[in-house]
Amino acid sequence: MAADTVSFKEDVTIIGMRDEAEVTAKSDTGAKRTSIDMEIAGAVGAGPITGTRTFRSSTGKSVRPLVEIEVRVLDETRAVTASVADRSSMSTAVLLGRDVLSGMKVQLE
Repeated sequence: MAADTVSFKEDVTIIGMRDEAEVTAKSDTGAKRTSIDMEIAGAVGAGPITGTRTFRSSTGKSVRPLVEIEVRVLDETRAVTASVADRSSMSTAVLLGRDVLSGMKVQLE
């Protein structure tokens, strides 16, 4: 069976405990974990908070909460533990990590 192919930027649905939101996400095969913007997390009722993790990025270190969400990409829904961050200055509100992209091919263009 051929692997599903996702685009570098892919429309996905984030499903929380209260609601869901359709957003454009960026695929990042270098990221282990999916990251969602704090406003999206609040809007869909992501949670509960299962812990925190320290993350390193080009802007330095930060401690982020981890929440349980579901991500629907293509025709598949995956339950993941995502980090919550202020992504308001980023080009997308969601970054898809390998936890969601596992078994999928990413098309860069």
